Formats: sequence, C-alpha cells, structure tokens
Amino acid sequence: MSEAVDVASERADPNAPMVCENLLRPNKKISLNDFELMTVIGRGSFGKVYLVRRSGTENYYALKKLRKDVVASRNLFIKTQAERDILEKIDSPFIVKLHYAFQTPAKLYFVMDFLNGGELFYHLRKDTKFSERRACFYTA
Repeated sequence: MSEAVDVASERADPNAPMVCENLLRPNKKISLNDFELMTVIGRGSFGKVYLVRRSGTENYYALKKLRKDVVASRNLFIKTQAERDILEKIDSPFIVKLHYAFQTPAKLYFVMDFLNGGELFYHLRKDTKFSERRACFYTA
C-alpha cells in the first residue's frame, strides 16, 4: 500500500479518534485533516517526514509521522517524548520550531518548520567531515 493511500485511509477513517494538541492555540483542535500532504521529503528508521501545507493558507511545514508500534517495539518512548518536549520548549531562530503535535491511535505527528536543505547529519555523513570554516559557520 502506498504511503499516500495509507495517510488518506487514516484521514478518512471515521472511527479513528483524534487526540489533538495545538501548541499555538491550546483551545483549538488540530488534526491531519488540517494539512494537505505535498510529498515525502525524508525517511528515518521509524518514521517519515512530509512537506505539507496548512489547508486554506500558504504556510508550509515539515510533518514528521512516527508509528507507535515501531516506537514501542524499539522502546523509544522516552526518546520520542524528550524530542517533543525539547522542540516545544526551545525558541531559537537556529532550531526548527514545533508548531503542532497530535496523534491518532496508530501514529504520532510533529508539525515543524520546513527548512529546505536537509538535516545537518545528512551533510556530515555525505562529506565525512566539515572544513574548519564550515564547522565554524554551523557552530556560530
């Protein structure tokens, strides 16, 4: 089954209760239905990252989807919760901001800033090591 079909079927399931938390406006619920999926922009060991657009706006985000069964099977509850807590608390122009966090019975979703260019780890793995000048740029 393709990922687009998987997301669409989850979205269309009327029996899938949405446990939602909107970090920007706690009184307003948010769900996958509030976003238009554009494309897959990354794949990790236990999730995928999509480029999404907030419905009715021109705001683009990176939506990270984690499968709860994989998080559970790899005993990553603490790591996943720590990631969410850290992203929620940090307010820096140099670190992606977590805008929304919500879940369905089977998946966790983090909606963050979309920054074109990829992860720092991707570039480090590709180049093996950074020049001193490039390392100074990233640390500055």
